[in-house]
This record gives sequence, structure tokens and C-alpha cells, in this order.
Amino acid sequence: CHVPLFSLAWSLVTEYTALELDDTSARVIDYAVSCIDAHLYVFFAVLVMLLHRMICGRRLWTRFAGRTVVVVDSTVNYKLLRAFGSKLGALAFPFTAFRVTGQNGEDHFVHEMTHLATSDVLLLVGRPDGRLGTLAATEGATIMSTQQAKYICSRPSRGIEAISVGHNPWVK
Repeated sequence: CHVPLFSLAWSLVTEYTALELDDTSARVIDYAVSCIDAHLYVFFAVLVMLLHRMICGRRLWTRFAGRTVVVVDSTVNYKLLRAFGSKLGALAFPFTAFRVTGQNGEDHFVHEMTHLATSDVLLLVGRPDGRLGTLAATEGATIMSTQQAKYICSRPSRGIEAISVGHNPWVK
């Protein structure tokens, strides 16, 4: 149901007040109010998105274009998650579409992906359990490559958003 808010308000003002306008002035104001209504509805999704980001405490002016999800995990995991994520992306509406890519955090991620670190990237990192002696170096390499991707940016506060998932409860 389309309700032109500003046009409705203007029609109520002209109907219930003693405002007297000649025909030309009334028509010009009607067109101007209709133009304001059109701009409101064109940018309404962006305004709601900004309001949601402000309420959630997230950065306001990031990712207005297509999004990229980068899965950083072991080779088997990132390939499975990349395939699953791309299938989900194919089911999404066009204005919420995203690309999915992935790489092994301890192998080729730094060389193949970190130069792509822009504000439209969401990095999903699977952390190996560094409490085990055999996985401590792997966890360290994954954390270091994630930090390198996170801090490659020409402007402050414009880098990627990274989410890390793992079993190790230790945090810095």
C-alpha cells in the first residue's frame, strides 16, 4: 500500500486551513511535495539501514555496494562453506546479494586475498584450537594473516569486518 506521506500532509494542510493559493502556486507546490515523496521512497531502504546500523552501534557509512564474504579456514572447510554460501547468495534478493570466496588462512590467504581488503568485505575466520601443541603455530598463522588483512587500509575505520570462530577461550 503506497501512502505518500508528504503529499497527504500537504493535502490536509490545504483542506483544513484557510490557506489560499492561486492555481499555479498550488500546482508547483504539489509537484515539489510529490518530488519529496519520491525521494523519500527511493532512499527509504537506505534510511532504514542507517537507522539499524546506528541502533546496533555499527559503522554507518560502510558497504553500500555489493558485499563480499571471505571464509578463512582449512582447505576442506572453506571450500564447503564457499559452496554453501554461494548457493545462499543465489537465493538472495538482488539488493541483498553477496559474493563468497575463501582461502586457507595459513597458506595462500595473505598473498591472494589481503590486497582485496576493502570496507565491503566480511571476513569469517575459523580459528584452530591453539591449546593443542600441534595447532598452536597454525592458530598463530591464522591470527596473523587475519590481522594483516584487517589493517590493510588507506583510511582509518574503513577496513574489513572480521569474525573469528574457534574453541580457544583465550582472547587478547
